Amino acid sequence: MSSPKSSAGASLGEQALRRFRKNKLAMVGAIIVLIMAVLGFGAPLLSAYVTHFSLDEQHNDFKLQPPGTQDISIDYPSFDGDSSHFAMLDLNHDGVIGGQTEFQNLRWINRFLLFLFNDYDLVSPEDKLTASLKENRLMGLHPDDLIEIREFPVAYDDLESSFRDEFSAFVRKRMPDAESSDDAAVERASRQRFEQLGVGRDTLFAKLDANHDEQLSLEEVIRYQRPFRPFDSREKVLSHMDKDGNHEISATEFL
Repeated sequence: MSSPKSSAGASLGEQALRRFRKNKLAMVGAIIVLIMAVLGFGAPLLSAYVTHFSLDEQHNDFKLQPPGTQDISIDYPSFDGDSSHFAMLDLNHDGVIGGQTEFQNLRWINRFLLFLFNDYDLVSPEDKLTASLKENRLMGLHPDDLIEIREFPVAYDDLESSFRDEFSAFVRKRMPDAESSDDAAVERASRQRFEQLGVGRDTLFAKLDANHDEQLSLEEVIRYQRPFRPFDSREKVLSHMDKDGNHEISATEFL
């Protein structure tokens, strides 16, 4: 009777590796984990040279959409470079995008468009739009993902209350101390500043309504909003576009 084959020369690690190699499922799992690790550590290179989308370009308000959907890229301007946008963003038509007021107005236009569907998509076409429904609107209701012309805010008084309060607080903070305590003066200044934005029904709806059907789709709004999105941060957009450091963006500097 022969004695069993000795494994005295193999260490515990070698024995474990031998058994691991014989287990096909374990080998497949190890390969998958290795591939995921390589992709994870190589993500910056994939972003720079393959997908051309970075973590900075994530926008969580567009859920369940593939990366880069209807968005604009600061990091990779070739994705959406369009110099014709400059004229639209140069609100005072002085040939440059600059000055505190202009940057602030661009930011507020972006915010208005960003919350447009959450604040004003209140009814389906067959439903009645009542004053009570406007007053007690539920944020994010989205009954039909369309904004009809009757739903779009006409002027300052039609703004959703939390947005109006936020905008009014912004205006109050920038008024002289003697006037900022006067609620009537703050309201007048807020109305005037809102009119400067040019986002009321008479000034903006037709620009958003690309197919002229008197209702806005989410795609139409996002497409118009894209050039405004980078101006949510004055510092970031200047760091990317202001090549001569004068705190203004000229047409030649504009991406």
